[in-house]
Amino acid sequence: MKLILHTAFFIFSLFLMLSRNIAPKYFWPVGMLVQLIPLLWIINIILLLIMILKKSRFFYFPLFIIIILSIFFFNSTFQLRNTEKSTASNSISVISYNASFFKKKTTFSKEYYDPLLNAAALEINNWLVLNEADVICVQEFFDDVNSDILNNIATITASGKYEYHFVYKQKHDNGIRQGLVIFSKYPIIDKGTVFISENNYNGAIYTDLKIKNDTVRIIDVHLESMRLASKTDYLFTFFRAYKYGVIKHNIQLEKLMSFIRKTPPQYKIILCGDLNETPYSFVYKQLNEKLNNAFENAGSGFGFSFNSQSLPLLRIDNQFYDPRLQIQTFKTIEECNASEHFPIVGEYSLQKKSSE
Repeated sequence: MKLILHTAFFIFSLFLMLSRNIAPKYFWPVGMLVQLIPLLWIINIILLLIMILKKSRFFYFPLFIIIILSIFFFNSTFQLRNTEKSTASNSISVISYNASFFKKKTTFSKEYYDPLLNAAALEINNWLVLNEADVICVQEFFDDVNSDILNNIATITASGKYEYHFVYKQKHDNGIRQGLVIFSKYPIIDKGTVFISENNYNGAIYTDLKIKNDTVRIIDVHLESMRLASKTDYLFTFFRAYKYGVIKHNIQLEKLMSFIRKTPPQYKIILCGDLNETPYSFVYKQLNEKLNNAFENAGSGFGFSFNSQSLPLLRIDNQFYDPRLQIQTFKTIEECNASEHFPIVGEYSLQKKSSE
């Protein structure tokens, strides 16, 4: 009986690890199952310790699972390195930041116009103005040209550092626009949208930047928001929202991958954004097969980027980069905690070392 139970759990563990290869549009529950991989790790470590103490002959079951998990998932889960400060002269630094619509109060409410009640919005804006990055990719951006508090594009560009920017959406008649934006110190020679969701703020945009003799394509992406929170009928709403989210991500990923494949071969790609997916997902794996992940090659610790008490310990914000680039540094800025996400900052050398 013990052998049957151990074998069954072993087979389930293998399926769980392999499920990230299945497209959720064909079988959506795999999008949820892969999130159990960290728990699977913990369970098997505990089982291994118990079996060693009991001198059980079945100890090789959890040991084998732990080895497989470590081979395929450790690099995307935790990093031990301490990246040295970059000394590369021909480099580009990039910020990706989901600004949570600057945590503004309800639009046009009385509180919306009160600076004391919008301290988070001012803090996010101030951080963006003071940073020294060459490029900023923002998701859930918010701009109101008629507001003294939330006129964010004017405030950021007034610093003089970002002469160029692209917002996919033109101003509404009320002066508001929100969604995706890219700010750049370098000239934008082309720009456009990859896809835009029905809600008009999830999607992907791009800018092609001329940097000396190189052209770098910056892609700012925000895959469909999951909308998991509900005060009533929580369990049913959760599963329905998760199903919608992972299938939508699969469809959006196909558009994104098609756009990447059609990018001129001489262009070097840096893709930034909020994937709303963990490193164990189908989406992450597909992107990582085409592009390198900045955290995996220059990050440290767990790199958790989601600043939430209800859903902590998540790394859903990422930077992926062209293999022809060399990652210099990558950091998650936990000190900037006014948004529901922490900013992530990567620095890339436009030329790889001759030995690579």
